[in-house]
Amino acid sequence: MYDYTREVYAMRVLIVDRADGVLARRARRIDDERLEPVVCGGSIRDVANALESARYDAVVATDRADLTALSVMTVARLRQPVATRIVVLGSDARRDRTALDPALAGSAHRVVDKVPGVRPLQAMLLAMDGPELPSPLREVVGAVAALPSVAEVLDRLREVLRDPDSDARDIAKVVASDPGLAAKTLQLSNSAFVGARRRIVNLEQAAALLGRAALQQVLIASMAFSAAEEMGADPWLVNLARRHGASASAAIRQRSEAPAWAPAGALLMDIGMPLLQLAWPDAYTDLREVAAYDGRQMVDHERRRLGVTHAEAGAALIRRWGLPREIVRMVAAHHHAPLGQKPSDDDLGFVAHYLAQRGPETSRDPYDLSAAALAATAPSWVGKLGGQTLVAAPN
Repeated sequence: MYDYTREVYAMRVLIVDRADGVLARRARRIDDERLEPVVCGGSIRDVANALESARYDAVVATDRADLTALSVMTVARLRQPVATRIVVLGSDARRDRTALDPALAGSAHRVVDKVPGVRPLQAMLLAMDGPELPSPLREVVGAVAALPSVAEVLDRLREVLRDPDSDARDIAKVVASDPGLAAKTLQLSNSAFVGARRRIVNLEQAAALLGRAALQQVLIASMAFSAAEEMGADPWLVNLARRHGASASAAIRQRSEAPAWAPAGALLMDIGMPLLQLAWPDAYTDLREVAAYDGRQMVDHERRRLGVTHAEAGAALIRRWGLPREIVRMVAAHHHAPLGQKPSDDDLGFVAHYLAQRGPETSRDPYDLSAAALAATAPSWVGKLGGQTLVAAPN
């Protein structure tokens, strides 16, 4: 059973340095199951291939005469815009020139003065909380994540999940302590997990029908939407994001190959929309109106106007709450076309979104605010999502 209280979720970090470089050598000496460093040297083509084969939480590059940090950061920003990009300056003559490069400031999130030792490097990577967000959004994410009502429920939920003798009914008791949250949990349970043929009418029934894993998924999603509403987000937009997430979750749950955390990632897919609306109320209202008729994806408008997308905003909130990195990646990448020529777990966000948009008629969501067609550059297997093979079985 998947447990959100697990403390170990490997952070994937692409280390770009010569095979015998100082950064590469120190990265290889990292011995922490929370980190998964992958060293990539060679040419910019090698870096591009690495970024096209897997999702990374961070890209860390040294600056070299034959492979500049600016070129690596530029490719990383294009291939994986939600990864944190870090430049490590060297101690040679290139250091001062690189530090003064104005283009570097626009492509890297952070610049480190020199190569850290093994332990400082390990600490730096573990301390990362994702790419730097624009100030208005950073304040909103922090406020929502720390909302007292939500923080209290999360703490109590963690206590229940740490108890090996607890079951779904114990989780239901946590939900029942907040009537508003209980109502939203029932609403989301019905739309994402049960469907029209059967209805859940109370939390005890939800506990019996859904089980512990599904109930904790829907509770966490309900808390996210409740927190956005409590902060003053537009109820219509919150409901739209909740409904689209429920459609995507219901679609992904139909596939037995999908890992246990996938429905939760689908439920939270669009939580970033009300967060952006809280950060930029007027601008986001304008964006919604434009996106409704011009045929472009909502994320394109968000990136152009605000410099950040709802996928990145949602991932930031999920990361702040300490949920699994698998879910963070799923939410962050649900608008990004799959990287490989065969399905993998890294593609689940896109797959869930695709099915909610363009899957079988019975599972399509007619109220998706980002209903413009997903990336046309997706590999050929995406067109077969209506068939029996959807995602690779988890390892």
